[in-house]
Amino acid sequence: MTALMARLRAFLKYLEDWESRFVGMTRLLFPLTFVLALSSPAVGATASDPTQAAKEFVKQGSSEYSKQHWEAARAAFLRAWELKHHYAIAANLADVELKLGRYREAGEHLQYALANLPSEHVDRRADAEASLKECRAHLSTVRVSVSVAGAVVRLDGQELAPEALSDEILLDPGPHKLEAEKSGYLISSREFTATAGEAREIRLELVPQPPLSNAGPTNTSHVAPLVPTAQTSESSSDAHASPRTWVLVGGGAATVVAAGLGVFFTLRESSLKSDSDKLQAQVSAGSSPSAMATNSECSANTPMRPAACDQLVQTNDKQASAATAANVSWIAAGVLGVATVTTYLLWPTQREESRRKGARLTVAPWLHGVRGGALQVDF
Repeated sequence: MTALMARLRAFLKYLEDWESRFVGMTRLLFPLTFVLALSSPAVGATASDPTQAAKEFVKQGSSEYSKQHWEAARAAFLRAWELKHHYAIAANLADVELKLGRYREAGEHLQYALANLPSEHVDRRADAEASLKECRAHLSTVRVSVSVAGAVVRLDGQELAPEALSDEILLDPGPHKLEAEKSGYLISSREFTATAGEAREIRLELVPQPPLSNAGPTNTSHVAPLVPTAQTSESSSDAHASPRTWVLVGGGAATVVAAGLGVFFTLRESSLKSDSDKLQAQVSAGSSPSAMATNSECSANTPMRPAACDQLVQTNDKQASAATAANVSWIAAGVLGVATVTTYLLWPTQREESRRKGARLTVAPWLHGVRGGALQVDF
C-alpha cells in the first residue's frame, strides 16, 4: 500500500511538471499560432511562397522546441525569420535564445516583437518586457548620436541601419568601437569597453575636412622665369660647401699636420742633443789628454778607446736626422700655409664665375596678352 501511494505521488508530480512545461510552451506559441492562422496560404499556393515556407519552418521549430532541442529549434525559427519578419516569430526565437544564453540576439528580437506587437495582444507585452529586462542584466546598452545628419555609423566594423540609432543598442560585454563617416568630414571614432548592466550615451562629433592649400602664384601680372636666375643658383649652391671652401679646409689641415711634425722633430732633436752632451762628457772623462787635444778620443786607432764612444756616435746620427726632419716639416708647413691662403684669396666666388660665363638668356612666358615669349637677359 505504501509503495502504491509513493508511485501515485510520483505520477502526479510528473503530471504537474508536464503541465507547467505545456503551459509555458503554449503561452509562447500562442501569438505564432494566431499569426499563422491569419497568414495561411490560399488554396493552390506553391511551395515557393515565402509565407508558406516560413510556416513550415515554424512548425519544425515548434516540434524541436517541444523536445527541448534548443539549437535545432533556433535554427528552424531563424530560417522562418529570414523569410518573414514577424513579431510572433521574433518572440519565439527570443525564447529559445534566452534558454541558450544568447542574450544579445534574444534582446534584439524582443525589441522587434515589442515594437510591432498588435494592440489586441497587449497582454503579451508584460512577458516580453520581463524577458527583455532579463537580457539587459547580462548586456550593456548604448545610445548613439552623430553631430551631422546622414552619416554612416559602424559598430565593430558593421554598418548600423539608420533606425537603429533611434533606439538603444544592445552590446555584449567587452571592447567595442564606434565610427561615423560622411563625405567632406574627418572620420570620428570612439573605443570603449562595455560592462554587463551598464547603460551609456555616446555622441560622435564630425569635423569638416580642412581645405586643401592652393600652392603656386596667383598674381599673373608678373613674369615667372622658367630658368633659375644667377641669384637663385648662388643661393642654392651655398647650401653645399664650394671648392673654394674645401681648399681652405684641406690646406689648413695639411699645414697643421706639417707644423705638428715640425714641433715633434724639434723636441726630438733637443732631447738627443742633451743625451749627446752627457755621452761626450763620459768620453772626455775616460780619454787621455793627448787624444782630447787632437779630438781623436773615439778614433779606431786610439788606445784605451772609451766604451761610450759607440753610443755617442749613434746619438749624434739620430740628432742629425731629427734636425733634418724638423727643418723639412717647418718648411712644408710654411709653404702649405702660404699656398692655402693665396689660393683661397685668388679663387673666384660663385658670383664671379657666373659673371665670367657672359650673358645668359632666360625664357619666360609673356603674361600680358601677347602670344609668344619674353627674353630676359642677365649679366
